[in-house]
Amino acid sequence: MLLYLYEAHLQLHLRPEKHVIQFYWDPNRSVTQFILQSLCDDLNYILPIAIPSTIALLMSLLPIVALNLLLRLRSGKRGYESRFNSSILVLVLLLLELIVLGVTGHYPFGGEARQQSIIFPFVLLSGFQALIGASRFFGYR
Repeated sequence: MLLYLYEAHLQLHLRPEKHVIQFYWDPNRSVTQFILQSLCDDLNYILPIAIPSTIALLMSLLPIVALNLLLRLRSGKRGYESRFNSSILVLVLLLLELIVLGVTGHYPFGGEARQQSIIFPFVLLSGFQALIGASRFFGYR
């Protein structure tokens, strides 16, 4: 039943809407540039501090990935680790879904107030999970 409802809904939205056409991948532009710029735009919409460029985005993601790996290696508590990993996994899968749909022309990626309402709870949850992990790493309870 859910698959039928999804397919019926999808049939109504097969063509990109004109007011969000700039949030779909254009073949004249590289896919990597589209993904990085759209991700930067999405994050700038929900973060309190703007990311000025895609290079700054990549540079800010490096410490986050490093901290995640460090916490995973040091963590001895399976319960916490699985909660942390599941929140990160949901965020990553959600972003990948939006990227694939944007590149294939099925859903805009980077549009104002569309995906951000979907992404924001997972960004917030993952951020707090990372703070909890960092506090445990440094010995705070």
